Amino acid sequence: MNQQLDKQLFIAGNVIVLLGAAGWIVEPNIFSYIYSVGVAILIFVQIRNSFKTKDADRRHKRLIANAMFATLVLAIGAYYMFKGSMSWVPAVIIYAITTLFLSYRGNPEKKA
Repeated sequence: MNQQLDKQLFIAGNVIVLLGAAGWIVEPNIFSYIYSVGVAILIFVQIRNSFKTKDADRRHKRLIANAMFATLVLAIGAYYMFKGSMSWVPAVIIYAITTLFLSYRGNPEKKA
């Protein structure tokens, strides 16, 4: 049940981030807050995942650390979004590419 909740929170956080990033073009003041809420949800999920890896192997810990770094890049993007700069766009691109890469790395517990 806990893992299912993490998946749902991860998906919800990503959808909220996407909504905030897309809506920023229309109304930057409101959608900056929406983006930040999504980033906060993703950071929460990554912190929960990092506490679950105390007894995991090095590979899994490294993957979780990379995911946490990518999520913190989104937080830097939120700062630039509030400043009104377009520098938040590379942060979203870095997060998207890193998350795509990590999704293909797979779960180390599931071995073929």
